Amino acid sequence: MNAHNAAAIQAGVALAGEGLRATAQGTRVRFRKGADRPAVIDGPFTEIKELIAGYWLIQAATRQQAIEWVKAYPFPCWPDLTVELRELALPGRA
Repeated sequence: MNAHNAAAIQAGVALAGEGLRATAQGTRVRFRKGADRPAVIDGPFTEIKELIAGYWLIQAATRQQAIEWVKAYPFPCWPDLTVELRELALPGRA
């Protein structure tokens, strides 16, 4: 994985990426309509059905290029893994 990450950085495809610490070290801030103030909840979050374990910020010319990059990645926990691809919401872009 490290070699693949380094190659992607050198190629200008990977712009950023990090793993995230366990939910036991996390905090959530929950906003609810009608509440006087946001609630602060310390981890661990045992009710999580889907967990974001890390992220990459990649640069691809097309959605298909991004898909191909993900499909070629040497994931260590294959086959039980889902990767979500989303475009950045940048000002002035729909």
